[in-house]
Amino acid sequence: MRIDMHCHVAGNGSDINNVDNDVYWYAEDNQLWFTRILYNMLEDDLEKMEADLNLDGIISTQEYFELIYRLFSSSKEIDGIVLLALDAVYSPKTGILDEKKTDLWVSNRFLSQKVKDLNSRLQSESDPEKRKKRFFFGASVNPNRSDWQSELEYVMNRTEAVLVKLIPSAQHIRLNDEKHKDFTMH
Repeated sequence: MRIDMHCHVAGNGSDINNVDNDVYWYAEDNQLWFTRILYNMLEDDLEKMEADLNLDGIISTQEYFELIYRLFSSSKEIDGIVLLALDAVYSPKTGILDEKKTDLWVSNRFLSQKVKDLNSRLQSESDPEKRKKRFFFGASVNPNRSDWQSELEYVMNRTEAVLVKLIPSAQHIRLNDEKHKDFTMH
């Protein structure tokens, strides 16, 4: 099986309190040049791939997943694809969610369910080649979060995660911080 193990997920949800039902993406308050450039490049690429299916000028989270499904299910080269969650930014000192620094949040609960739904859709395809394909769930747990243990337990015991990732620079994580010792031992 040939697997693409690194597919980022995007969306356009703007309610940080609704992350278990949508991707949270809010780069407007971010003044970092890299985020601005990445945001514009992604938007341009999605428009070129005709991801705006209903032609309303906005590429919704659902339209993004439809594009991923369409590209993956028609691929002759890839048999599996890992969709990656991205945990929020949490204060390294308090463990509390830092809404201001969180520009993208793809929650484990949202994405693990979305992967199940996409796999069910593949299994209902009439084409036997499409039924052989599989989406995989890549979880993300920020060890700065005060409830990292329960989030990691959720990922390990209640999802079909094939990996757990973190991005130290984007999630403000210092891996050599002594308080992360228990996290790295799991």
